Amino acid sequence: PMTNDATKLKNHINSFSIGGCTAGHTAIAWAHYMVSPNWNGAWDMQSEAASYADTNTRKYAIIMTDGILNTHISTGNVCTTAGEANSRAGALALCGEMQSRGIKVYTIAFDAPTDAAQLMQDCATPNTVQSQHHFNASDKSELENAFQAIAKDIQSLRLTS
Repeated sequence: PMTNDATKLKNHINSFSIGGCTAGHTAIAWAHYMVSPNWNGAWDMQSEAASYADTNTRKYAIIMTDGILNTHISTGNVCTTAGEANSRAGALALCGEMQSRGIKVYTIAFDAPTDAAQLMQDCATPNTVQSQHHFNASDKSELENAFQAIAKDIQSLRLTS
C-alpha cells in the first residue's frame, strides 16, 4: 500500500539492484493502478485513490528508466526486439490513458540509451512554458535536479482564468 513513511520507502529503494531485462510497461501500469480509483478495492482504505472527478485532488505519476523497455512477459518476449515493440506500445498506451484521465506524467531517462530516452519523452505529459515533464539525466546531480524540478512543479500554485 501507499505510505508516507520515508524511512520505509528509502530502505526498500536501497534494496534494489541493477541488471536484467526491463518490462517497464508493467511498472507504468502499476503507477496508474496506484492513482486510479478503479483499483481501490486492492488497497488498504487509507491508501484509496480519489475519484477522477475530484477537483480537489491532483494526480501525478513519475516514471523513470535506465534501460530500454525490452520485455513483455505475457507474450513471452524477454529481452528481445519483439519484447521492446510490445513493451513500448503498452507503455505509450498506458501513458496516454493516464493523461486522458487528468494524471500528469513526469518521466526521467537516467543514463539511458537513446531509444529509452525517446520513449520516456514520448510518454511524458507535453512540456509547457511553465512546466517541464521529461528529464534526461546522465548523473546523480542531474537526477537530483530532475526530482527537485518535479517537486517544485507539483508544489507550485498557478492562477488561471
